[in-house]
Amino acid sequence: MEKKNYSKIYRIMHWLMAISFTLLLFTIFLRLTWLNKYNVADIMKDFLVDTKLEYRFMRALEARFGEGCIKPQVLEGGRKGFLLKTTEGERSQFWTIETQVQIDKRFRGMPIKRVDFLLSPTAGMKAKPIVVEMDGLKYHAETVAEDLTTRLLMMRSGHVRVW
Repeated sequence: MEKKNYSKIYRIMHWLMAISFTLLLFTIFLRLTWLNKYNVADIMKDFLVDTKLEYRFMRALEARFGEGCIKPQVLEGGRKGFLLKTTEGERSQFWTIETQVQIDKRFRGMPIKRVDFLLSPTAGMKAKPIVVEMDGLKYHAETVAEDLTTRLLMMRSGHVRVW
């Protein structure tokens, strides 16, 4: 059997292709597992909510409107949030969801308050934004009267609905 001598360029090209193919397979593996777009979206969702109740609220929305109805999104002004697609029959509507919003800076005449969620309708919808408070007694046990007053002020402002 005769031994073949390959040139240096041939050997370099051979090893470059072998390394490139290995990296390509590794990238495919990562994209199918850990770097899957759904896994990254779940990581972002978990990062943007602060408490277990807020997390449960987001999961309840997904249970109601279907898996994948909430997508992480960079909103107007560079704010981080989500886009919610609600479907009733044949009609679909879109809402933006922002977390930890300083409501008095968003709407004039509102009390100085940071709300857990602000759900805002997208263009074309004639609905008021919805303020959602989720912290429960753990954070609000000492301030129930103040919280009721701020919620009443938000409702009476006419800018938002409070839930």
